[in-house]
Amino acid sequence: ARRQIREKLPSWYANKELVFPAKIAAEQCSSEQTALYKQHLVKSDWSICDLTGGLGIDSYFFSQKVKQLIYIERFPSYCEVAIHNFKVLGADNIQVLNADTTQCIESLPLVDMFYLDPARRGESNKRMFALSDCEPNLSDLLPELLKRAPRVMAKLSPMADIQMTLKLLPGTTAVYVLSVKNECKELLFVVERNVTDVSPMIHCVN
Repeated sequence: ARRQIREKLPSWYANKELVFPAKIAAEQCSSEQTALYKQHLVKSDWSICDLTGGLGIDSYFFSQKVKQLIYIERFPSYCEVAIHNFKVLGADNIQVLNADTTQCIESLPLVDMFYLDPARRGESNKRMFALSDCEPNLSDLLPELLKRAPRVMAKLSPMADIQMTLKLLPGTTAVYVLSVKNECKELLFVVERNVTDVSPMIHCVN
């Protein structure tokens, strides 16, 4: 896992006190550069709930900007590691919850934004790109999420079809195509409550 993040997360690589729950968590997490960019898309007085906590990279970098962050992850081992790592990093404004988002959606807190990075691997570790093939299914969750937050930000595969995804996510106000050294790494879709017939701005960021 440390070899995996050497270029991707240099500040975490340099911190020998941090631990990693699984190699795949290091493979799938955001890079330090893209996580830092996402800080510019949120406000300092916001509370955010990360519904797919994973290694906690996005949670940690968001927490440096916002007043409060809730990290939710279904695997207990990931939660144990997150509690340890956030303590090591001095991120004392993060609350860690071990739960399955799809099963606890009706008890989710009211926040300023939900963030999620749906898992994009299917059977036999096969990579998936279609929104309906990812877990959790954002299309199904979206109506309930927007009852509890005015906006939802989703990190999707760089291979996803933008126009097709826009049809599945009504209310999208912005799309961010994030690249590092001219290689597209992730797509961010920002969906807002009570928005209809909007032509979203598509931002291409290198």
